[in-house]
Amino acid sequence: MSRIEITLSLKIVAPLLDLLKATADELKTQLAVQLHPPANGDDAEMDEMWRDSLLSTQNEGVGVLLALFDGNFFETGVVTINAAESMQIIRACTALRLQMRLRQLADIPDETLEQGIGDFDALQPAARRALMAYMFLATLQELIIRHFEP
Repeated sequence: MSRIEITLSLKIVAPLLDLLKATADELKTQLAVQLHPPANGDDAEMDEMWRDSLLSTQNEGVGVLLALFDGNFFETGVVTINAAESMQIIRACTALRLQMRLRQLADIPDETLEQGIGDFDALQPAARRALMAYMFLATLQELIIRHFEP
């Protein structure tokens, strides 16, 4: 089975984990993206089942992502991602990034996030931390995609 081992700086990543876990807690009861159920008439029960299924999949993926940062990570600084989990982790990173974008990073324009923050030190500490977590997740996604790209 193909896998990737990524060595991370504990000094940088560990302080971000509390924010990632808090963001994951926000997502336990809500989807990162508000979707409209497929056109199936006025079947509220089917709509609820569809939403619950998406929410379950989202939370399962976030759980897989957070499980990377176990006791072994705190001893070695290494996370190991196998091919079977890679898509779940990519989707979980996306969900967390979207949630942070809506909550902690709402005041930062999309263009600025895409091109980079010019004066990082001018941001409030909470926004700096959220931005670091946002960029960490984006980098993790990119590493996974590059490694497992067919």
